[in-house]
Order: sequence, then structure tokens, then C-alpha cells
Amino acid sequence: MFPAGFRTPVSFRLFDDATTRDLFNHPYKMRAGQAPSVNVRESREGFDLEFAVPGYSKENFSVQFEKDVLTVSATTAQGKPESTEGYSRREWQTSAFIRSFSIPEDVVKEGISAAYENGVLRVKLPRNAAAEGTDAKKTIAVS
Repeated sequence: MFPAGFRTPVSFRLFDDATTRDLFNHPYKMRAGQAPSVNVRESREGFDLEFAVPGYSKENFSVQFEKDVLTVSATTAQGKPESTEGYSRREWQTSAFIRSFSIPEDVVKEGISAAYENGVLRVKLPRNAAAEGTDAKKTIAVS
């Protein structure tokens, strides 16, 4: 989005993908009304992201970190097959989302954690001023 030598403020980089994602045609892109709300809190210790995602279970989530980009996605399908007197009917509801965030270089990749409780997915990104960025891919387990 910016020239390679340009360094944006940390808080702006965190919101960069969230504010521009509708400009691109991603195959799993949600309509604006379907994207979950996200609260981002920054402190000296790190960042706390809170996703409002009721109706999911922790197994539905995928939280991955690769090349300084945190990607949170989920897919769920709820259905109930019914059969009576030769008539079959299946009604189901599916929902999915994907959100990506550019993460500052001072985040400790090995310390990233995620937990889902009461309809809220919380992702913690601890900071360390001495930490170096890596290009290794990391999958974060949701507890």
C-alpha cells in the first residue's frame, strides 16, 4: 500500500487491512454487514484483538501468522435433515469470514495465543522490543 521505505505508525498498520479489504475481490470476502466487529487494544505489553463472533465453536476458527500478517478465519454450517412420509427436507445455514492484519515487527510470534468464550474470540499478541521478525508460518491453537 505504501512505498517499501515508508514506515507507518503501528496502530495504522494494524488497521490497514481492516479498512481496505473491501477494495479487493477476495473469493471468501464477506459483505460489509457480515464481517465480525473487532476491537483492538494496544498496550506496552502487546495487542489484544477481540472478535464478536457468536454462534461459532472454537473448532470453526483458523488463526495463522505468516510473514507479519495475522489471518483469522472461520467457517460454520448448521443443518438439520428431516424426513417424513416420502418428503425430505434439509435446511442449513452457513457463514464464513476472513480478516487479515499487518502486525508490527516487535510482536513475539511464539507468544501469540487465542481463546474463544461466550461468542468472543480473543487473540493476544505480546510485544518484545528485542524480538526480530521472521517469515516462518505459525498456526495458533484456539483454546
